[in-house]
Amino acid sequence: MLQSIRNHKLVAITGVGFDRIASGDLAVNGHKIASWDGLLAHGYEYCKQNGLSGTEKTDVIELQLKQKGTHDLIGAAQTILRWLGNSPGNHTYIWLESSVGKLQLVRPELTATLRTISPILATLNYGTLLEQGTGYDSLHWKQYDLIARVFRQEVPPRVLHLHGIWTEPALLVLDYSSYRDVATNVPMQVLMNNLFMYHRMLFVGCKGTFEDPNFHQIIGHYSQDLRDCSHCHYVLCRNAEIEEFHRLLEPTKMIKSIAYGDNYDDLPAFLHQLATDAGCVVMNRPSANQIIKPREIEASLNYKKPFDIWRMQWKR
Repeated sequence: MLQSIRNHKLVAITGVGFDRIASGDLAVNGHKIASWDGLLAHGYEYCKQNGLSGTEKTDVIELQLKQKGTHDLIGAAQTILRWLGNSPGNHTYIWLESSVGKLQLVRPELTATLRTISPILATLNYGTLLEQGTGYDSLHWKQYDLIARVFRQEVPPRVLHLHGIWTEPALLVLDYSSYRDVATNVPMQVLMNNLFMYHRMLFVGCKGTFEDPNFHQIIGHYSQDLRDCSHCHYVLCRNAEIEEFHRLLEPTKMIKSIAYGDNYDDLPAFLHQLATDAGCVVMNRPSANQIIKPREIEASLNYKKPFDIWRMQWKR
């Protein structure tokens, strides 16, 4: 992985665990909306308060939210989004703005380190914590051409939202319908296959990722058809989760688990040490400059624009 960082080939992908740490696990109306179950519970409460469920029974959705399994939550999301979409008014956007839209970055050192070790930042989350910490613009999964230009380093870095962003409710990957759409979208699947085959991915806070329909399909393909592939990716977890992750990921062959410490608070120090071991200097302010090694810092850079600096670093 260190060589991938030095070669600018690491792609960091953040999940709900990252957002919970980076936002201080913000609670809105008693629901920790950085988590998937907390966000949906908040959405269910929003629907009830605004009478969007009508006379429909709610026993099933309450059980789904209580079970918290991946397919249970996808089923709950299906119902919540239907209630929101079938009612007059822009309820879906209002709900998202009042929940995940309130997430604010309180651990900027996390985004600063990810920006340093990874030239491409992607997230499975709907919030904008990575943007807040890097100053990058957002990309959603249907902006095919711009995504390709980011990968070719023709434009400054952006944050790629693989499952959509809250400001574009119609593009959220949250329920069965949207998971089906993204799993059958040819450009998106080409992107995912490209990531698995030609890049080194580091999953941060992505425990539930490998059970969602999109990743499960792709991982199943590589596990069955490319068993001899020596390429691998990494997922970070706590010490107490290492055996669970090993059981979960063992069939994939291509994804290995790495423990970063006993507690969630150990993650920032682990990432910082990872950057240091790769010979990088972590910049603690938003910047378009991705990776700067100590020997590469030049006085002349003080007189260049961020985009010019970024291009210079990539050409080395």
